[in-house]
Amino acid sequence: MKKVFWIAGLAIGVAAIVVCLLNRKDQECAGCAKAQNSEEKEEFPTEDTALTCDAPVAQETVYEGMKESAVETMYYRHKAAAAAVGDSVEAIRENVKVSKDTSEAIDAVSAELDKMMSED
Repeated sequence: MKKVFWIAGLAIGVAAIVVCLLNRKDQECAGCAKAQNSEEKEEFPTEDTALTCDAPVAQETVYEGMKESAVETMYYRHKAAAAAVGDSVEAIRENVKVSKDTSEAIDAVSAELDKMMSED
């Protein structure tokens, strides 16, 4: 029974491969025929058709407007971001202000540490 299933599966696989190869060969032959027909009827474009643009002029102006508006919005976003960062830096500096007494105490401790290090 197992042999029957194995043989049937193998036959189906081989049949599928043969069908694929035959279809591929038919498609290649059809492509060759089309290529031969197109070679016979090949026309060279005239100067007028070669210089024409695919996109209408109206679309080009729309795209240019879109580029300019995108650049403008990026500029204003960067300008706003720079202002926000500047404000944040100012706020941080205000929050970190150290009084003169504290800075003098830190300088005194630093001087004592320098003396200790120089003695060693």
